[in-house]
Amino acid sequence: MRIENPLLRSIGVSTVLFGAAIGCVSSHNVAPESGPLTTHLTKQDADYFKRTINTEPKDQRESEIEWVNKVFPTVKEGLQNLYKAENSKITLSDFVLPGDFGEDMGAGANLHVLRAYEHKLPNGKTQKIYANEHWPLDLQSGKLKYPTAIRIRVQAFEGSMQQKNANDLIASDVLQIVWTKDSEKGLVPLFGRQHFYGPYNPLTQQNTVNDTEVFVDSHPYSCVGCHRNESHHIRKSSNPKLQSYGSIIQDEEYDKPIKEQVGYKSLQDFLYGMVKNGQIKTEDVEGTLANLERPGFFNIPNILAGVEQENIPWVDNDFPYDSTSRIPQSFLYTTDQQQTFVKAIYGQFQSQVADITDIDLQVK
Repeated sequence: MRIENPLLRSIGVSTVLFGAAIGCVSSHNVAPESGPLTTHLTKQDADYFKRTINTEPKDQRESEIEWVNKVFPTVKEGLQNLYKAENSKITLSDFVLPGDFGEDMGAGANLHVLRAYEHKLPNGKTQKIYANEHWPLDLQSGKLKYPTAIRIRVQAFEGSMQQKNANDLIASDVLQIVWTKDSEKGLVPLFGRQHFYGPYNPLTQQNTVNDTEVFVDSHPYSCVGCHRNESHHIRKSSNPKLQSYGSIIQDEEYDKPIKEQVGYKSLQDFLYGMVKNGQIKTEDVEGTLANLERPGFFNIPNILAGVEQENIPWVDNDFPYDSTSRIPQSFLYTTDQQQTFVKAIYGQFQSQVADITDIDLQVK
């Protein structure tokens, strides 16, 4: 049976072609004896990774929950190591235009800030950790706001990122963020996850699809179309011998001067377009671009407090984005058309409750 994927249909991709494309992803190039790089997984989990990453599940929602339960201890540990590190690298990989998907199904207008870190393990081995942070652009001021989503990729098993099917070695997750104020700490991020798929219907043999703004969920199968070996989304390395198949962005991009990075140049063009249209002033653009080069600008307040959050709630549909609200795009979610994602998370953090509309999230 052919299962229609509304997301792929909406962007003009045939599910048959998509399936054929990812069908070429085999795992024979990944050594089956690859050991885990974390104490949270076993050698036997490598087969689960390959199967889950490369095979469309019957029940998308159930499989997503199973995946998160399996990999989140590894993901959480990776995030802690990444945000504690003083020598992680940053590149501005893309600026997603308003109303666009960008290269990796992100909701615009967002600057995608990527972090990479090579974590040295006690046994001398190295673990690659990547984070893709979505920093919204305030279209009234031309200033960036703190991120509303983080996509995480942590190398879970031994192997080179230069080998074909390195994607099979990766534990991944997608976390979305709402912000609150703490009387002592200031801004504090609170994490949640969103289901792209609703309940499974045994009669139609399909999951319902939620009304979402973000089109990539925590299940790795939603990522494989862009991360497969021959995907046009994977950028080419200037040195074919260093071509990474474990990430879309190549390592060399982290070493480019910021003004030569794709995201910087795209954001710069967009901002000066806003000046031309009379939406903001030249000095606004100059201030935003200067901030990108300022040391510490991309430090996220209390991010480790968010990473160490005990319970991360699951939610379903989005509320429509209200352009008159001060709440940035991708902040509004609902579980039942009456309770927003913000309130759902605040319910677990009563001591930190604040009116989100009173919080200025523009990066100073």
